[in-house]
Amino acid sequence: MTIIKNGTEIKKDFDFVDYNLDIKSYEEKNLSFTHIMSLSDISLGFDSDLFKRHIVFFSGEKVVFEQRDRFNTLCIVYQNKILGVLSSQLNSKILEKLNAGYIFKDIYIEYIVNWYDSEEKKYLKHPLCKIVMEK
Repeated sequence: MTIIKNGTEIKKDFDFVDYNLDIKSYEEKNLSFTHIMSLSDISLGFDSDLFKRHIVFFSGEKVVFEQRDRFNTLCIVYQNKILGVLSSQLNSKILEKLNAGYIFKDIYIEYIVNWYDSEEKKYLKHPLCKIVMEK
């Protein structure tokens, strides 16, 4: 037996196939959210070596998102040191998911971008993370 959705046209060439119309509405519940950050998801002017901490980090390292004083958005934190600050757009998306009952399952650095700050005339390392949340 084959089930088809309403409005589907079927040319019945075979006598041995039995078609039944399925009018049930199917709702898919998304219980996980995965996002890989791009450059638009991070504040590009943030300098993790601003306080001369010389933070060394690599792709694959686990990080956390935390709200820290002096920053309006969530920060990417590694070994209790701030590596970056989320953009307001991604921050809003994350807070929306948290308010909907999602929790962080995994956050780790997927890519590291060496971005040139033309105003400061230096390269800044920016971590782009893979974020996995579950309900």
